[in-house]
Amino acid sequence: MRKLLIIPILALFVFALFGCAGGVGGDSGQTEAVVGSWDVHGQPFKTFRANGTGTNHMIGEFQWSTRRGVMTIRGFGVDQEWSYEIRGNQMTMTLLTTHPLVPSSTVILTRR
Repeated sequence: MRKLLIIPILALFVFALFGCAGGVGGDSGQTEAVVGSWDVHGQPFKTFRANGTGTNHMIGEFQWSTRRGVMTIRGFGVDQEWSYEIRGNQMTMTLLTTHPLVPSSTVILTRR
């Protein structure tokens, strides 16, 4: 019976250890696609660096990571989760929220 329990526990450990590896937070291909400077309406908006740091050109520095199409941005006193999709030179980001007083918002960014 103990041997049967060890296998799923070992599988969970391996997933936790290696399933989160790669890039900044797990999706190295997605992470590489995000890295760079992005504009909104022709104005500098965000810069995402490969080391997991970034700059919001209106507010300041933040940390970021990606995992399965969701970007987590930490900074400015809050953690935010955004779904995102990159097509060509555009990235669409939608704020994920379940709080009734915080409306969801969508931002379309263009790569500089």
